[in-house]
Amino acid sequence: MLTANDISYDPETHTSATPDGRPVPHVTAVLQAAGLCEDFDDIMAMGRKQRGYVEHGRARGTAVHADCHAFDDDDLAWETVDERILPYVDAWRVFRENNDLHPVLHGRERRVYHPVYHYTGILDGVFEQFLVPFGIKRILVDIKTGDPRDAAADLQTSAYQHAYEYETKLRIDERWAVWLRPGMRVPYKVTPYSEWPDADMHFPTFLACLTVYNEQVKRGRRVA
Repeated sequence: MLTANDISYDPETHTSATPDGRPVPHVTAVLQAAGLCEDFDDIMAMGRKQRGYVEHGRARGTAVHADCHAFDDDDLAWETVDERILPYVDAWRVFRENNDLHPVLHGRERRVYHPVYHYTGILDGVFEQFLVPFGIKRILVDIKTGDPRDAAADLQTSAYQHAYEYETKLRIDERWAVWLRPGMRVPYKVTPYSEWPDADMHFPTFLACLTVYNEQVKRGRRVA
């Protein structure tokens, strides 16, 4: 059975495939196909100004994720962090400290693949929280620099959770979206999706979106 290590990724086309060349849908592409999160390619096509906004947002998000990852690996050189990115990384530091979260080994920026449902993606991080006397809670965290609702993060994190659990056989206890918001009194906002009343429906809803995506490909309405 295939694992995430078997899935190749082409950074130029932002596509993934199995060793025999079969396309593997990305979680974000699936949600875009269902119209549940922003399709930035469509926004960029609106004009130069919109393209600039998207490119700036993507560059900021990439830099924030990279520096937060370095912080979690204990090898961040703070003096090298761009002054525009620094407030976001510091917000992440405060979040980590306030919640006493510790990165799981090989749990940061991890590519996951679900061999049963055939989709892939990269989760931001899995962390452990030590709760005395209750033991350890394992939390899947998705870092956002904008409103998590724009990315359908409830469904996104559920897809990552099920792929991660299938591969590692480790249980995820909670799913959080962490919106980094520098300048606020508390510079982050946590959305705990596992506590939502409809949390059990997040993965079935994602699978419905995946069905729509696959049907679009089948009918030639979308390139996989």
